Amino acid sequence: MRRTSILFLAGLLAACSSPQDPTEENFTAAIQNYYDQSPVCFKLNVHFPYELNDTKYNSESDKKVFNELEAIGFLNSSKTANGVTFALTDEGKEKVKRDEFGDIPHNNSTFCYGSYKVVAVSDATKQGEEWGHTFSVVKFKLEMQDVDSWVKESDVLKEEINSIQKNIDDIGSVRKSEAAVILTNNGWVHSKLFYNDNT
Repeated sequence: MRRTSILFLAGLLAACSSPQDPTEENFTAAIQNYYDQSPVCFKLNVHFPYELNDTKYNSESDKKVFNELEAIGFLNSSKTANGVTFALTDEGKEKVKRDEFGDIPHNNSTFCYGSYKVVAVSDATKQGEEWGHTFSVVKFKLEMQDVDSWVKESDVLKEEINSIQKNIDDIGSVRKSEAAVILTNNGWVHSKLFYNDNT
């Protein structure tokens, strides 16, 4: 599909810009809105309260992570007849990602600790039509922002969760990416948010 310069479009539309115009500013806002709702996180495939006991298989890594999250202040523990039950503290509940209904997904406790920033939009495909919707594929640059200190200062989390150290190493680095954006009555929307809202 033929590409056209975002900067050229921005110049043509600057005098009468609206949220529906295919401008660098609007595309940046649409993509940034997606990343604002998709922070950097790590996922534990459990639902709290969660009991560690002899009847379940839990690796030593799981136990280390739970104990570390308790030491940080995101979990508390209580002894049971068969083991130990871990539950989210109020502070922990603030760090766990929630679904569109404000609930913590079952068997998916995702702790968030960092963010991305769209630092530049380079170009985009000419607008096309798909399933009755106008769309454009946008090329952009994405920067890994700083991560929370509780992650950077935890040797246990960096050792037991592979993605954490990589994300720390990537702080300040910029990578190229691309995404489809969909035109709506309210302006441009990242395709992943658009289809999530319409399913």
